[in-house]
Amino acid sequence: MSGELKALASALTEESYDTDPSFYKKFAYCADTGRIVSFIVQPSEWTILMENSELRKNRDIIMDVGKTSEGGSWGRWESRIPDAGFQRALDSGYELKHPDTDTRDKELRRFFKTDYGRACLL
Repeated sequence: MSGELKALASALTEESYDTDPSFYKKFAYCADTGRIVSFIVQPSEWTILMENSELRKNRDIIMDVGKTSEGGSWGRWESRIPDAGFQRALDSGYELKHPDTDTRDKELRRFFKTDYGRACLL
């Protein structure tokens, strides 16, 4: 049975990777529980987080986005969250897509208090 589950996990991973190699789900057989587990993989995730770390060394990097455009600034660039990390945050219960902007803002601030969230800050 475990051999069949390992083969299934491998097939599911390959199918997911073939769809979009920049962001995919990896499946693995967990011998302890006898179940297939999945997790999101983004090969560029750690590159983004390392770049964030370098950018944090330059405080001038936090800037108003669109400052020079007609109508003025429409936001401040304060973080870069890899897609895989954003999806994991949603899966973990952070309501980052909540329709209410106040709730969404509170959830984002709560996310930024985590170790991973702090790594996303500039």
